[in-house]
Amino acid sequence: MFKYNDCKNKNNSLLYTMQEKVNKVLKKFWKLK
Repeated sequence: MFKYNDCKNKNNSLLYTMQEKVNKVLKKFWKLK
């Protein structure tokens, strides 16, 4: 889904964390449908 090639960058650590949270929510959402 959402993947960032530069997720290793410290500047993107927060963005990466948000992405992980969003992915978890989306997975739960799709399982419910």
